[in-house]
Amino acid sequence: MTASGVLGVDVPIAVQSVVNLLWTNGNSSAVSHVADRFGVNVTIQGERARSVGPESAAGGALFSLSLTRTAWGRAHPVFRLLSSRQRDVAVAVAEGLSNAAIAAQMGVGAATIHERVQTLHWVLGTSTRPALVAALSRG
Repeated sequence: MTASGVLGVDVPIAVQSVVNLLWTNGNSSAVSHVADRFGVNVTIQGERARSVGPESAAGGALFSLSLTRTAWGRAHPVFRLLSSRQRDVAVAVAEGLSNAAIAAQMGVGAATIHERVQTLHWVLGTSTRPALVAALSRG
């Protein structure tokens, strides 16, 4: 991924904030979650190098940065907006299960699952099941 090709404006700023946390606070690690310009959630992780070399003696610091897509699950930024039952439904929808299958798995009525799926549509800004599955799957 390159900053000009795939990453949006928020990603370079978030990378800089991770570096700032590592540099100014002396943290050994830092994490940031942002969405790129295509709406894909990205996790930026930074770590301060553990080994001491000539760079450290000269006042420099070594950092390791990684950018990865945030998979659907507890690390996903939307996850914290949902109730535990909505989270269960979201995971099942992302796996491609139908409302009837989810209802049977959770021991509730299909109407309850339908309501929870409608809430997921509202939270994620989708209107069709394929768009919802894609939004949940892309991270």
